[in-house]
Amino acid sequence: MGPPFFMQQTDLAKRNSTIDIVRIIASFAVVLCHVPFPEPFTHGSMAVTRFAVPFFFMVAGWFIFSPEDSKEIREKKIKKSLKSTIRMTVICTVLNCVVNTINCVLKGRDMFQWFTSWMSGETLLNLVAFNYGQLIASMMWYLFAYIYVLLILLVLTNSGLMKKLYFLIPVLLIANLVMADTLEIRWFHVGNWLFTALPFVLLGIFLREKPDIIARFSNITLWVMIVAGTAMTIAESLVFHEHVLYVGTLFTVWGIFSLSIKHKDKKWPEPLCWFGNHCTPFIFFMHCATRDLAYAIFGMPKGNLRFVMPVIIYFFTGIVSMMIVIVKKNLPSKASKAEV
Repeated sequence: MGPPFFMQQTDLAKRNSTIDIVRIIASFAVVLCHVPFPEPFTHGSMAVTRFAVPFFFMVAGWFIFSPEDSKEIREKKIKKSLKSTIRMTVICTVLNCVVNTINCVLKGRDMFQWFTSWMSGETLLNLVAFNYGQLIASMMWYLFAYIYVLLILLVLTNSGLMKKLYFLIPVLLIANLVMADTLEIRWFHVGNWLFTALPFVLLGIFLREKPDIIARFSNITLWVMIVAGTAMTIAESLVFHEHVLYVGTLFTVWGIFSLSIKHKDKKWPEPLCWFGNHCTPFIFFMHCATRDLAYAIFGMPKGNLRFVMPVIIYFFTGIVSMMIVIVKKNLPSKASKAEV
């Protein structure tokens, strides 16, 4: 009898298991952001979840390659990440489009008018420029944004200009905060490849090159940053309402990410690590489709049910994600096909 499915092709000895656990927390935060608690807790519950997307981007930057890698190895790793991201984008786009089509049928919409509405020039411009598309789930912007960032990194790696762009990290983050506060714009005008994905991925890469920066912060200091940052974020949300990023979010995500790196050798239950490693990406990208389908079938939740709805959506999306991962891992690979 082989190993249990949660141990297959998962070398925990070489992984940061703490990041796998935080991925579970962060993926639930993303679900809570899109399935928030009812008033008067809506703004607060959505605000405290804003650390999740920056955390995922920083993790992506940290692991994309090692500072010791040669230019050729970096290029190879970026291309590998680009290939897997495009594959994930295709899978999630198809799944979301199918669910959205079913949702459209259940709501009795005009299929032709609904389908052609997303082909307008404005919609295509939003998809290309800001990674936002109507036919797919809003969280899919993350994948499109990451593809853009990977292409930028590929060019920078070949040209040797990577380190010269680190100065853009504070510039883009400040622009994100200022634009959201002063301009009447939609969330995807700052929640995109340029003002969110690129600075946080670059920050992850920078901290991987300068690990002593994280080492300077004690665990107590980092926990204070998390608590204080969360309190600041809630306060900011009451004043500025819904934003993609708050000043407090920067403190929160720095504390969470740094603790994840500092506790990289901590051991966690292997099933949880497997779930955090393999299933959370699908939860991240599929929970909106699960939510919309549930609302179309059962109607909008009311009363106290709204407090448990995020858990319900996370639970069912998690089950579907596990099924996708298990089926995907048991499909014959190209190597096995060649042997046959």
